[in-house]
Amino acid sequence: MLADGRKRQEVAHHFIVHPVTIGRWSARYRRLGLAGLQSQTEGNRGRKPKISERHLEILKEAALASPAGLGKSFENWNFARLARYFFQQSGISITPHYAALLLKRMGILTLGHARRATAPQQIVVWFSLGIRPKKSSTADGPGERHVLYIGLELRSGRLTIHRTTRIQTAHFVEFLRMLLRDYSGHRVLLLAGAEDFVRTRRLEDFLKSHGEQLEVVSLAQAAIHPSKLRRRWHNTEAGKDFGFRSNSLGQLARNLEEAVRSLKLVFSRD
Repeated sequence: MLADGRKRQEVAHHFIVHPVTIGRWSARYRRLGLAGLQSQTEGNRGRKPKISERHLEILKEAALASPAGLGKSFENWNFARLARYFFQQSGISITPHYAALLLKRMGILTLGHARRATAPQQIVVWFSLGIRPKKSSTADGPGERHVLYIGLELRSGRLTIHRTTRIQTAHFVEFLRMLLRDYSGHRVLLLAGAEDFVRTRRLEDFLKSHGEQLEVVSLAQAAIHPSKLRRRWHNTEAGKDFGFRSNSLGQLARNLEEAVRSLKLVFSRD
């Protein structure tokens, strides 16, 4: 890349290292050729790395865990907090920037402009129940009620739909399984009205066993304050730590309108 005329800063960004490291690699190649790049310690004269695989696991587990679960009073990690926690657990001091690079190299972090940890990437799905009353009985038998368990991914407008004739915990759990399949490799945050599902023992057991991939938040209307919503929206857009991070409010509205049109087509086919 350097021989092709690429700048050192650009090459460093590609390999997620400091530009000084690129200069050091280049100098080693000029002195020793490819062998110098394969053995970067040059005869074991380099110092041993102070961060071991065990230390990396400490950082990784912290980034993937909820701060509250580790006894912290804040809701979200940032790199400065992760660096401080890493020092407390390992006794090794690292900068927030280096913490970000380590997480990036482990493949569990997307770097946002505000340097917030999003590992693994979280998407936000809005949940709703669609219910069509029973049709009147015919000669072929009694009419059936149509129930749709609906999930709208807020960033893309993608729909996940589970069709059934009853509202039961078993059907809600099956819908959650569909979400996990649709968004494999992501962490799903499902926002639902408090009246849209019941927290039974079976549901709680399912959520507990899939806690790393799925979280269901019930939104009680009385508990939502407008100022809190505005603060969450601005923090989200600036920190890029939720799945709808690149959307404007206008795009969210268009996604909702498109979802309504799609659902009308689904019901019209019945």
